[in-house]
Amino acid sequence: MKYGIDPRRSASLMDIFSCVMQGLISYGAQLLMAAGQGGISPLSIMQYLYYPYLLGLATLLAIYSGYPRKYARR
Repeated sequence: MKYGIDPRRSASLMDIFSCVMQGLISYGAQLLMAAGQGGISPLSIMQYLYYPYLLGLATLLAIYSGYPRKYARR
C-alpha cells in the first residue's frame, strides 16, 4: 500500500473504470455487437448510452465522498 490505498479498492476502481471506458468507445465489443445485430452504425447508438455515464458519475461521487471508507468496519 504505497499510497495508502487498499489493493482491493484499487482493483475495484480499475475494473469499474475499464467498464466505463469500454462502454463509451464506439469500437468496443458491446457497441459493435449491438450495431451488428441491429444493422445500424455504432455511432448512432452512442446517444442512448446512459449506463456508462451513470456508472462513472456514481463511482466518482463515491470516491469524493469517501462512501465505502466511511462505513467500513475497522
